[in-house]
Amino acid sequence: MPDAWLNRDSRHFKHLLALGWRERCGVEEFGRVRVHYLSRPDLIAAKVAAGRPQDFDDLVALRPSAEERAFAHAHLDRLEQEALGGDSYDANRSLLDSLG
Repeated sequence: MPDAWLNRDSRHFKHLLALGWRERCGVEEFGRVRVHYLSRPDLIAAKVAAGRPQDFDDLVALRPSAEERAFAHAHLDRLEQEALGGDSYDANRSLLDSLG
């Protein structure tokens, strides 16, 4: 594997994760390696919040349920309320609504 394959760059986006994400993480062990991964609702909410083109393709494949979409909407509400710069997540909401 290339040296930079596993890095900590994603920590810069931790603020985009839904509250309580750590408690909902799954854990798998592969020998001496322990992997923590986001729950499905948290993964969907993170991809909706990021709003990147490749995330849309992933979201289409994931086919979020109505409950998962509601979780993501609530997450966007919180992000918008906490945004110091008055950031809007209207485009992210449109993307999410297009999945239903």
